[in-house]
Amino acid sequence: MGLRGAISLALALSLPPGPYRDTLLGVTVVLVVFIVVVQGLTLGPLAARLRKGLRPADPASPPPDAG
Repeated sequence: MGLRGAISLALALSLPPGPYRDTLLGVTVVLVVFIVVVQGLTLGPLAARLRKGLRPADPASPPPDAG
């Protein structure tokens, strides 16, 4: 979940009882879960794209222009 999610949940849980506590707690849980899922689903494609850009150059190809 990460530190931001844990802090968000801890802050939402520490709210005093009131008319909006349950709503804020529910919204916080949904947002944290959504962010974790989105980051988890996009991490693999992002890593593949970055890995693709870091491949070494073909030694048979000419070097790029310096100027």
